[in-house]
Amino acid sequence: MACRKSWKSMAVGVVAMLASMGTAGAEDTPPGNGSGRFCGQAISGGEIVPVETHLDLQPDGKLAGTYQFRDRGEWIKGTLTEVTPTISMTKTLVWADKFGVGWLTITFDPDFGGFDGQWGVQIGANGLPWNGDLCDNATS
Repeated sequence: MACRKSWKSMAVGVVAMLASMGTAGAEDTPPGNGSGRFCGQAISGGEIVPVETHLDLQPDGKLAGTYQFRDRGEWIKGTLTEVTPTISMTKTLVWADKFGVGWLTITFDPDFGGFDGQWGVQIGANGLPWNGDLCDNATS
């Protein structure tokens, strides 16, 4: 989903930048918020692709999970990790897959039935769309 060069060194920078963005404690995240299997779409390689995002609230209050999307007929799998848990409906996570590492910022619907988000490689750069609705509620 990202630039294929020098992703290992970028990973260290992304994690360090995200870690410095907030200091909310794990106890601030209400239990169960954001957990689920979300079916949606993202833009990758200039195309709209199907993406399935699995998120679970961890004991430390962070969201973590996995995702998969189609790239030229192949399912690409990756991981998601929230660096700093917050009580906000907006969460910033680190994504990692065979193409690299970057950020994903998602904003949940008030009922946590879905999210709209943006992903990218560099913090502060314009992101590309990534969305999802709980798969049981998804229409596509």
